[in-house]
Amino acid sequence: MRQQVRNRRKALPAYFYPLLSREDLAAPERLTEYHGQLGSSQSQHASSLLYVHIPFCRDRCRFCGFYRKTIPDHEAPSMLTRYLDRLLAELQCWIDSGVFQDLQLDAVYIGGGTPSFLTPELISRLLRGLQRQLSLSPEVELSFEGEARTLADPDRLAVLRTLGVGRVSFGVQTFAQTVRQHAALGASLDDVYRCADAVRSHGYGLCLDLMYGLPGQTEDSFQRDLDIAVQELKAELVDLYELVLYPNSALFAERHRARELMPDQTQRMVMYGIALDYFAQVGFQQWTLEDFCRPGARYRMKQLTYGGDDGQAQVLALGACAVGYVGRHAYRNHNLESYLQTPAAQLPIALLRRASHTERRRRPLFFFPRRLSLEPRRLTLPLDAEDEQHLEAQIAAGYAKRRGGQILLTRKGKLVADELVSRFLTRAEQRKIFKLVQ
Repeated sequence: MRQQVRNRRKALPAYFYPLLSREDLAAPERLTEYHGQLGSSQSQHASSLLYVHIPFCRDRCRFCGFYRKTIPDHEAPSMLTRYLDRLLAELQCWIDSGVFQDLQLDAVYIGGGTPSFLTPELISRLLRGLQRQLSLSPEVELSFEGEARTLADPDRLAVLRTLGVGRVSFGVQTFAQTVRQHAALGASLDDVYRCADAVRSHGYGLCLDLMYGLPGQTEDSFQRDLDIAVQELKAELVDLYELVLYPNSALFAERHRARELMPDQTQRMVMYGIALDYFAQVGFQQWTLEDFCRPGARYRMKQLTYGGDDGQAQVLALGACAVGYVGRHAYRNHNLESYLQTPAAQLPIALLRRASHTERRRRPLFFFPRRLSLEPRRLTLPLDAEDEQHLEAQIAAGYAKRRGGQILLTRKGKLVADELVSRFLTRAEQRKIFKLVQ
């Protein structure tokens, strides 16, 4: 049984769909055509997320495969100023296209990278720019991601609180010192506790990221991570992520040498099962595959990232290498160097793909294992016979169940959720999935 589980379970970055590749290069004429049709989209008042990517970090964690840049302290002020200039120009370009006539903006998430790498002055400039250009209403969920050393700064937190940020979060990953060293986490545990105190002192609930499957991590140390986060620090929300071995990460390059430290897939499944039981016992609710929160602490960002209620929610993504889905098109922006050189009046898009009818229909199915539920009657495009067969196979295998008008992922399905996504993808799409996030 252990061998069967190990062979069929895998961790995937199943965050975007449709998937992009170099075949989707955004030629100037394609980009002009796309820009011209945005104001006449058929997605009237579609639920949407605005994602703002700040790709700069102080350190490089060994597991990270996302696009990020480290810059020396002496270069940071000029680089960050240039980046914000381009970022706000990009937003204005989207506004000028008329796309916001068709979007119901439900949430704004400033992520990275490390957004708290920005100085208080630059954070203020970014938030004021967003408020000014979008006229954000108080109902829009506004979240800001940071890391423990910089987010603990009272000046940064004061700016965030004053300018309407309703939620802040930061990555802890683990409280086990040896595991932190294996992962090359820059912040110390003292930094983590100091940040938790600072966040609470400014009126925020504590929202943390934890990981499982890290080198040197055991079931016992993972259990202690959960206890510290929930019982000691009183976190109101925990985002729980499985380690993904990205091909461009330091850990991937060292995977053979570090093999004896790496929890195998069966151990990872046990860890996630521990988390499912633990959060249920302490009264936390589960909203996505990764999100566990105290009652009333739910947030919208993840649901929108994974397609929203009907699978067609828009994700307007700003910044270098940001990935979005707007106007039935998936896109990815240029890397930092090309992004900064793109004319201010031009969308800085490198890859652009119009979703086919089949991709639009299947988008909710791709995100179903992440969102945990699917309500066929609410879908914009009805499922076809092949889709129904795919879902019935999951139900027959015990990975999902019907309840009322919904299809719900079961505990068994949650334990192998990314494998369910993998089975849905074509071989060509499976080859694409890791390339998209690098």
